Amino acid sequence: KRIAGAPGEQVTVGGRTWTLGEGEWLLLGDAPDFSTDGRDFGPVSREGILARAWFVYWPPNRMRRVRPTP
Repeated sequence: KRIAGAPGEQVTVGGRTWTLGEGEWLLLGDAPDFSTDGRDFGPVSREGILARAWFVYWPPNRMRRVRPTP
């Protein structure tokens, strides 16, 4: 998922608007027709986000794998 909105922001997606409160994040998937995301379940707390970067692809001259932290 991608972070589409952070605490304090107002986000409009597909005609629906969310005003995100303190500690609320809106996550959207890359394939909305084939995934469940914030359009379905709304904002989540920071504790509900588990993510790990594994690859940097932009800008192209800095493309690389990201090593896991110990």
